[in-house]
Amino acid sequence: SDLALSGWLGALCLAFAAFVYLHNTGSEHAATNPDEYLYLQIARLTADTGQWLPLQATETKHRNTKPPGLFWQGMAATGFGEHQELWRLRLPNALFSLAAAIMAFFLARRMTGTFSAGVVAALAYLAFLGVYRHGRVFLTSAPETFWLFLPFFLLLMRPRHGLGWGTALAFGLMLGVGLLYKSFAMIIPSAGALALWTLHQGGYRPVVWLRREAPKIALLSLTALAVFALWFLLDPQRQFILQDFVLKENAGKFDADEAGYLTNALWGKHSVWVYTLGWLTNAGLVAPAVIAVFVLAWRERRRMAPAEQLLWIWIITLFLFHLLPDIRYERYLLPAMPAVAVLCGVYWTRIPRWVLSITLAACAVLGLTLLAGAALLTSSLSDGAVYHPIDWLLLALVPAFAL
Repeated sequence: SDLALSGWLGALCLAFAAFVYLHNTGSEHAATNPDEYLYLQIARLTADTGQWLPLQATETKHRNTKPPGLFWQGMAATGFGEHQELWRLRLPNALFSLAAAIMAFFLARRMTGTFSAGVVAALAYLAFLGVYRHGRVFLTSAPETFWLFLPFFLLLMRPRHGLGWGTALAFGLMLGVGLLYKSFAMIIPSAGALALWTLHQGGYRPVVWLRREAPKIALLSLTALAVFALWFLLDPQRQFILQDFVLKENAGKFDADEAGYLTNALWGKHSVWVYTLGWLTNAGLVAPAVIAVFVLAWRERRRMAPAEQLLWIWIITLFLFHLLPDIRYERYLLPAMPAVAVLCGVYWTRIPRWVLSITLAACAVLGLTLLAGAALLTSSLSDGAVYHPIDWLLLALVPAFAL
């Protein structure tokens, strides 16, 4: 039947997307950030000491620019430095990205009751350019994206359970792991979004909320911060954590340069406008669909389901939080991209065909450009066997499928 066929096609597409994320993780030419090798070095030098802490770096200014979660993961993946291969260091992050895509799949399927919406959500998440760039290499946003989104996923998968004391404690532990990958400051948008959700669910009755829900939010926040505090507790050089990470890396993001905070907010590479466009730059070629989702959600805001409201609370809270510092990067929005992917799955059938055709046209043009570039490179070299036949096939299939 058509339903069975679409199910098989969806499963094949998901399998291919997973292959793309797992393939060639050991390559030196993978799409990455130039700082990746610095963080690889910190993980290796720390492993060489035989201790989990303190973190080591060749230059002191680099030793505590991130919490230890990523480095501990790298040390564990390489057997404490015994097997220092790129694919071992990158593989856990690719798996975190696939796990976030699985969450998007199950949420979209639950919210719509259709398998196809789940497939679209998972594929949209893995197709986002920012997710691919920062979701499989070692210098990554994949782990914190997974851990920070996990409480929202569990709330939506089991909405009747609400935020009980046990749930608040469990969520605090999950968020604490996420903080160990990113920063203690991330408890603000995470706990803030959950607080807004419980306030919204309770009909905006502040007195009742303060009595019933605020203590649970406090427990959640204190538990997460206690997990993060293990870094201070276990590190024998905690004074350097305060100096390098708390004051320089975190508080330093509020130090405006000579131009001033307002000028930087309105102009320059860290401006509010560039940061806001991060939703589109992170989405990459899926940006037309994301714009359509935002427009459709705004039009239907008065009829929005509770599950979708929680996703928007997380998206907006995270966006506003990172709007405050003087330095704003589009990758700071990545923890909200699973929620955006779920919304893509929910709204996909309502997106006008011509909007989706923009992405198809861009894929066709990009595919033809890559094919022409490969042909030009081959013709200009004396050794014409630059590409394997399978490479030519894949290069040709991109514009062919798009067309």
